Amino acid sequence: MKISVQTGGVTERGGIALAFRTIKAAGFDCVDLNIDQLQNLTWREMKTGVKSEIMSDENKIKEYIDEVNALKAETGLEITQAHSNMPSWLGDFPEANAGCLERIIKCIEISGAVGCPRLIVHPRFMGNINELLTKEEEWNLNIEFYTALIPHLKAHGVMCCLENMWAQDPVTKAIYSACCSDIDEACKYIDTLNEIAGEKLFGFCLDIGHLKLVGVEIYGAIVKLGDRLVALHIHDNDGLHDSHVMPYNGIIAWHRFVLGLREIGYKGDLSFETFGQLTNVPVDAIPVFLGAIRGVGEYFRNEIEK
Repeated sequence: MKISVQTGGVTERGGIALAFRTIKAAGFDCVDLNIDQLQNLTWREMKTGVKSEIMSDENKIKEYIDEVNALKAETGLEITQAHSNMPSWLGDFPEANAGCLERIIKCIEISGAVGCPRLIVHPRFMGNINELLTKEEEWNLNIEFYTALIPHLKAHGVMCCLENMWAQDPVTKAIYSACCSDIDEACKYIDTLNEIAGEKLFGFCLDIGHLKLVGVEIYGAIVKLGDRLVALHIHDNDGLHDSHVMPYNGIIAWHRFVLGLREIGYKGDLSFETFGQLTNVPVDAIPVFLGAIRGVGEYFRNEIEK
Protein backbone atom coordinates (compact mmCIF):
# COMPACT_ATOMS: atom_id res chain seq x y z
CA MET A 1 0.00 0.00 0.00
CA LYS A 2 1.67 3.21 -1.22
CA ILE A 3 1.46 6.61 0.45
CA SER A 4 0.76 9.58 -1.79
CA VAL A 5 0.03 13.30 -1.61
CA GLN A 6 -1.21 15.77 -4.20
CA THR A 7 1.17 18.16 -5.92
CA GLY A 8 -1.31 20.98 -5.26
CA GLY A 9 -0.47 23.01 -2.18
CA VAL A 10 3.20 22.98 -3.12
CA THR A 11 3.16 23.73 -6.85
CA GLU A 12 1.57 27.14 -6.28
CA ARG A 13 4.46 28.09 -3.99
CA GLY A 14 7.32 27.25 -6.35
CA GLY A 15 6.36 25.18 -9.36
CA ILE A 16 6.00 21.52 -10.20
CA ALA A 17 9.72 20.82 -9.70
CA LEU A 18 9.57 22.03 -6.08
CA ALA A 19 6.51 19.85 -5.53
CA PHE A 20 8.12 16.64 -6.79
CA ARG A 21 11.42 17.20 -5.00
CA THR A 22 9.85 18.23 -1.69
CA ILE A 23 7.35 15.35 -1.76
CA LYS A 24 10.17 12.90 -2.48
CA ALA A 25 12.30 14.33 0.35
CA ALA A 26 9.34 13.87 2.73
CA GLY A 27 9.36 10.13 1.98
CA PHE A 28 6.23 9.68 -0.14
CA ASP A 29 6.04 6.81 -2.62
CA CYS A 30 3.97 8.57 -5.27
CA VAL A 31 1.97 11.68 -6.11
CA ASP A 32 -1.53 12.72 -7.06
CA LEU A 33 -0.88 15.06 -9.98
CA ASN A 34 -2.96 18.25 -10.07
CA ILE A 35 -3.40 18.54 -13.83
CA ASP A 36 -6.30 20.87 -13.02
CA GLN A 37 -3.73 23.56 -12.21
CA LEU A 38 -3.15 23.97 -15.94
CA GLN A 39 -6.62 25.50 -16.15
CA ASN A 40 -6.09 29.26 -16.24
CA LEU A 41 -9.71 30.41 -16.56
CA THR A 42 -12.24 31.49 -13.96
CA TRP A 43 -15.69 29.88 -14.01
CA ARG A 44 -17.09 33.18 -15.31
CA GLU A 45 -14.61 33.13 -18.21
CA MET A 46 -15.39 29.48 -18.96
CA LYS A 47 -19.08 30.32 -19.35
CA THR A 48 -18.19 32.66 -22.22
CA GLY A 49 -16.56 29.81 -24.13
CA VAL A 50 -13.08 31.38 -23.93
CA LYS A 51 -10.28 28.87 -24.55
CA SER A 52 -7.71 28.06 -21.87
CA GLU A 53 -4.35 29.47 -22.97
CA ILE A 54 -2.49 26.43 -21.64
CA MET A 55 -4.94 23.58 -22.26
CA SER A 56 -5.42 24.60 -25.90
CA ASP A 57 -1.71 25.07 -26.62
CA GLU A 58 -0.13 21.78 -27.71
CA ASN A 59 3.41 23.12 -27.28
CA LYS A 60 2.73 24.09 -23.65
CA ILE A 61 1.11 20.72 -23.01
CA LYS A 62 4.16 18.94 -24.42
CA GLU A 63 6.46 21.04 -22.25
CA TYR A 64 4.39 20.12 -19.20
CA ILE A 65 4.43 16.40 -20.03
CA ASP A 66 8.20 16.48 -20.66
CA GLU A 67 8.84 18.27 -17.36
CA VAL A 68 6.66 15.87 -15.37
CA ASN A 69 8.29 12.82 -16.95
CA ALA A 70 11.75 14.24 -16.25
CA LEU A 71 10.82 14.83 -12.60
CA LYS A 72 9.44 11.29 -12.33
CA ALA A 73 12.77 9.95 -13.57
CA GLU A 74 14.77 12.24 -11.27
CA THR A 75 12.82 11.54 -8.08
CA GLY A 76 11.59 7.99 -8.67
CA LEU A 77 8.08 9.07 -7.69
CA GLU A 78 5.19 7.35 -9.44
CA ILE A 79 2.06 9.20 -10.49
CA THR A 80 -0.76 6.90 -9.47
CA GLN A 81 -3.73 9.26 -9.75
CA ALA A 82 -4.46 12.73 -11.03
CA HIS A 83 -7.06 15.51 -10.86
CA SER A 84 -8.77 16.55 -14.08
CA ASN A 85 -10.02 20.05 -14.81
CA MET A 86 -12.98 21.34 -12.85
CA PRO A 87 -15.85 21.92 -13.24
CA SER A 88 -17.06 19.36 -15.75
CA TRP A 89 -20.30 21.25 -16.37
CA LEU A 90 -21.47 24.85 -16.06
CA GLY A 91 -25.23 24.62 -16.51
CA ASP A 92 -27.11 25.89 -19.54
CA PHE A 93 -24.02 27.00 -21.48
CA PRO A 94 -23.53 24.52 -24.36
CA GLU A 95 -20.33 26.05 -25.74
CA ALA A 96 -18.79 26.25 -22.28
CA ASN A 97 -19.75 22.64 -21.52
CA ALA A 98 -18.17 21.52 -24.79
CA GLY A 99 -15.01 23.30 -23.63
CA CYS A 100 -15.14 21.47 -20.29
CA LEU A 101 -15.36 18.13 -22.10
CA GLU A 102 -12.51 19.08 -24.42
CA ARG A 103 -10.24 19.94 -21.49
CA ILE A 104 -11.09 16.73 -19.61
CA ILE A 105 -10.24 14.70 -22.70
CA LYS A 106 -6.94 16.55 -22.79
CA CYS A 107 -6.39 15.55 -19.13
CA ILE A 108 -6.92 11.91 -20.12
CA GLU A 109 -4.27 12.28 -22.82
CA ILE A 110 -1.85 13.90 -20.36
CA SER A 111 -2.48 11.13 -17.81
CA GLY A 112 -1.61 8.50 -20.39
CA ALA A 113 1.51 10.41 -21.45
CA VAL A 114 2.89 10.60 -17.89
CA GLY A 115 1.97 7.00 -17.04
CA CYS A 116 -0.84 7.83 -14.62
CA PRO A 117 -3.41 4.99 -14.47
CA ARG A 118 -6.30 6.82 -12.70
CA LEU A 119 -7.89 10.21 -13.37
CA ILE A 120 -10.47 11.71 -11.00
CA VAL A 121 -13.23 13.38 -13.02
CA HIS A 122 -15.95 15.20 -11.07
CA PRO A 123 -19.52 14.37 -12.11
CA ARG A 124 -21.74 16.95 -13.77
CA PHE A 125 -23.98 18.61 -11.17
CA MET A 126 -24.99 22.00 -9.82
CA GLY A 127 -23.07 23.18 -6.77
CA ASN A 128 -25.74 25.75 -5.84
CA ILE A 129 -28.44 24.11 -3.72
CA ASN A 130 -31.04 26.43 -5.27
CA GLU A 131 -30.28 25.18 -8.79
CA LEU A 132 -30.06 21.42 -8.30
CA LEU A 133 -31.16 19.15 -11.13
CA THR A 134 -33.63 16.34 -10.60
CA LYS A 135 -31.99 12.98 -9.98
CA GLU A 136 -33.18 11.76 -13.37
CA GLU A 137 -31.74 14.80 -15.15
CA GLU A 138 -28.45 14.42 -13.29
CA TRP A 139 -28.25 10.70 -14.03
CA ASN A 140 -28.89 11.12 -17.76
CA LEU A 141 -26.44 14.02 -17.98
CA ASN A 142 -23.66 12.03 -16.31
CA ILE A 143 -24.18 8.78 -18.17
CA GLU A 144 -23.94 10.68 -21.44
CA PHE A 145 -20.88 12.60 -20.22
CA TYR A 146 -18.87 9.66 -18.93
CA THR A 147 -19.83 7.47 -21.88
CA ALA A 148 -18.28 10.09 -24.17
CA LEU A 149 -14.97 9.60 -22.32
CA ILE A 150 -14.81 5.83 -22.89
CA PRO A 151 -12.95 5.81 -26.25
CA HIS A 152 -10.34 8.21 -24.87
CA LEU A 153 -9.88 6.27 -21.64
CA LYS A 154 -9.35 3.07 -23.63
CA ALA A 155 -6.96 4.73 -26.08
CA HIS A 156 -4.72 6.09 -23.31
CA GLY A 157 -4.97 3.28 -20.75
CA VAL A 158 -6.58 5.40 -18.05
CA MET A 159 -9.31 4.52 -15.52
CA CYS A 160 -11.86 7.25 -14.77
CA CYS A 161 -12.73 7.77 -11.09
CA LEU A 162 -15.96 9.46 -10.01
CA GLU A 163 -16.01 11.38 -6.72
CA ASN A 164 -18.63 12.14 -4.05
CA MET A 165 -19.66 15.81 -4.18
CA TRP A 166 -21.44 18.46 -2.10
CA ALA A 167 -23.58 21.51 -2.82
CA GLN A 168 -23.97 24.74 -0.87
CA ASP A 169 -26.55 27.38 -0.11
CA PRO A 170 -24.97 30.59 -1.50
CA VAL A 171 -26.48 32.72 1.28
CA THR A 172 -26.18 30.65 4.45
CA LYS A 173 -23.17 28.61 3.21
CA ALA A 174 -24.84 25.47 4.58
CA ILE A 175 -23.65 22.30 2.84
CA TYR A 176 -25.86 19.56 1.39
CA SER A 177 -25.43 16.22 -0.35
CA ALA A 178 -24.82 16.30 -4.10
CA CYS A 179 -24.02 13.84 -6.87
CA CYS A 180 -22.49 10.53 -5.70
CA SER A 181 -22.71 11.39 -2.00
CA ASP A 182 -25.38 8.70 -1.84
CA ILE A 183 -23.16 5.62 -1.92
CA ASP A 184 -25.87 3.41 -3.44
CA GLU A 185 -26.08 5.93 -6.28
CA ALA A 186 -22.28 5.94 -6.60
CA CYS A 187 -22.23 2.14 -6.91
CA LYS A 188 -24.96 2.27 -9.55
CA TYR A 189 -22.96 4.79 -11.59
CA ILE A 190 -19.81 2.65 -11.52
CA ASP A 191 -21.60 -0.59 -12.36
CA THR A 192 -23.64 0.98 -15.17
CA LEU A 193 -20.67 2.72 -16.76
CA ASN A 194 -18.50 -0.40 -16.63
CA GLU A 195 -21.30 -2.36 -18.26
CA ILE A 196 -21.45 0.25 -21.03
CA ALA A 197 -17.65 0.18 -21.40
CA GLY A 198 -17.52 -3.60 -21.46
CA GLU A 199 -14.64 -3.60 -18.98
CA LYS A 200 -13.61 -2.16 -15.61
CA LEU A 201 -12.88 1.32 -16.89
CA PHE A 202 -14.58 3.25 -14.07
CA GLY A 203 -13.88 3.23 -10.35
CA PHE A 204 -14.60 5.44 -7.37
CA CYS A 205 -12.46 8.00 -5.55
CA LEU A 206 -13.89 8.38 -2.06
CA ASP A 207 -13.33 11.84 -0.65
CA ILE A 208 -13.31 11.37 3.12
CA GLY A 209 -13.69 15.05 3.96
CA HIS A 210 -16.73 15.35 1.69
CA LEU A 211 -18.37 12.41 3.48
CA LYS A 212 -18.14 14.25 6.79
CA LEU A 213 -19.58 17.46 5.31
CA VAL A 214 -22.75 15.70 4.14
CA GLY A 215 -23.09 13.38 7.16
CA VAL A 216 -22.31 10.03 5.54
CA GLU A 217 -20.65 7.48 7.85
CA ILE A 218 -17.19 6.45 6.62
CA TYR A 219 -17.06 2.76 7.48
CA GLY A 220 -20.43 1.99 5.87
CA ALA A 221 -19.52 3.93 2.72
CA ILE A 222 -16.23 2.07 2.30
CA VAL A 223 -17.75 -1.37 2.84
CA LYS A 224 -20.61 -0.66 0.41
CA LEU A 225 -18.20 0.49 -2.31
CA GLY A 226 -16.05 -2.62 -1.90
CA ASP A 227 -13.78 -3.22 -4.88
CA ARG A 228 -15.27 -0.24 -6.70
CA LEU A 229 -13.09 1.87 -4.38
CA VAL A 230 -9.82 2.41 -6.24
CA ALA A 231 -8.66 5.84 -5.03
CA LEU A 232 -8.90 8.10 -1.99
CA HIS A 233 -8.85 11.77 -1.11
CA ILE A 234 -7.81 11.76 2.55
CA HIS A 235 -8.29 14.98 4.52
CA ASP A 236 -10.03 16.26 7.64
CA ASN A 237 -12.39 19.12 8.50
CA ASP A 238 -14.67 20.51 11.21
CA GLY A 239 -17.85 19.17 9.60
CA LEU A 240 -18.75 22.64 8.31
CA HIS A 241 -15.97 23.72 5.96
CA ASP A 242 -14.11 21.87 3.19
CA SER A 243 -10.81 22.84 4.75
CA HIS A 244 -8.58 19.99 3.48
CA VAL A 245 -6.34 19.70 6.52
CA MET A 246 -4.44 16.63 7.66
CA PRO A 247 -6.12 13.88 9.70
CA TYR A 248 -6.60 14.55 13.42
CA ASN A 249 -6.91 18.30 12.84
CA GLY A 250 -10.68 17.95 12.51
CA ILE A 251 -13.50 15.74 13.78
CA ILE A 252 -13.47 12.75 11.43
CA ALA A 253 -13.55 9.31 13.08
CA TRP A 254 -10.38 7.94 11.52
CA HIS A 255 -10.62 4.59 13.31
CA ARG A 256 -13.76 3.93 11.21
CA PHE A 257 -11.78 4.76 8.07
CA VAL A 258 -9.08 2.26 9.02
CA LEU A 259 -11.63 -0.43 9.91
CA GLY A 260 -13.45 -0.07 6.59
CA LEU A 261 -10.31 -0.30 4.47
CA ARG A 262 -9.13 -3.30 6.46
CA GLU A 263 -12.46 -5.07 6.00
CA ILE A 264 -12.55 -4.72 2.19
CA GLY A 265 -8.86 -5.60 1.82
CA TYR A 266 -8.06 -2.26 0.19
CA LYS A 267 -4.78 -2.40 -1.71
CA GLY A 268 -4.77 1.02 -3.37
CA ASP A 269 -2.86 4.13 -2.37
CA LEU A 270 -3.38 6.17 0.75
CA SER A 271 -3.55 9.50 -1.04
CA PHE A 272 -3.75 12.77 0.90
CA GLU A 273 -5.56 15.82 -0.46
CA THR A 274 -4.30 18.16 2.24
CA PHE A 275 -3.49 21.36 0.37
CA GLY A 276 -5.32 23.37 3.06
CA GLN A 277 -2.73 22.32 5.63
CA LEU A 278 -0.03 24.13 3.63
CA THR A 279 -1.89 27.36 2.82
CA ASN A 280 -0.31 29.60 5.47
CA VAL A 281 2.89 27.63 5.98
CA PRO A 282 6.19 29.34 5.03
CA VAL A 283 7.78 27.64 2.03
CA ASP A 284 10.78 26.54 4.12
CA ALA A 285 8.43 24.82 6.58
CA ILE A 286 6.47 22.86 3.94
CA PRO A 287 8.78 19.80 4.29
CA VAL A 288 7.98 19.65 8.02
CA PHE A 289 4.23 19.47 7.40
CA LEU A 290 4.60 17.04 4.50
CA GLY A 291 6.68 14.83 6.77
CA ALA A 292 3.89 14.84 9.35
CA ILE A 293 1.32 13.93 6.70
CA ARG A 294 3.58 11.12 5.49
CA GLY A 295 3.83 9.90 9.09
CA VAL A 296 0.04 9.73 9.40
CA GLY A 297 -0.02 7.70 6.18
CA GLU A 298 2.47 5.25 7.66
CA TYR A 299 0.32 4.94 10.77
CA PHE A 300 -2.80 4.28 8.71
CA ARG A 301 -1.01 1.69 6.60
CA ASN A 302 0.23 -0.19 9.65
CA GLU A 303 -3.23 -0.18 11.22
CA ILE A 304 -5.00 -1.28 8.02
CA GLU A 305 -2.56 -4.14 7.46
CA LYS A 306 -2.86 -5.51 11.01
